[in-house]
Amino acid sequence: MSEDDKTLVVRPAQACKMLQMGREQLYKLINSGELESYTEGRARKIEVASIRAYIRRKIEQERRPGR
Repeated sequence: MSEDDKTLVVRPAQACKMLQMGREQLYKLINSGELESYTEGRARKIEVASIRAYIRRKIEQERRPGR
């Protein structure tokens, strides 16, 4: 298991890089509940598992017939 596989949470800038999207789109996903996050002090943390789940959902949507 690599060090990246052990990472549980990332900061917004890291999540933006992982998802290749801008900060505004990232916060839309957080506010809509598509990504799980929490604050610790003033720092926002995004759960890596929720990023992976979001990607899986997007891929599954692409596979559906009629798309």
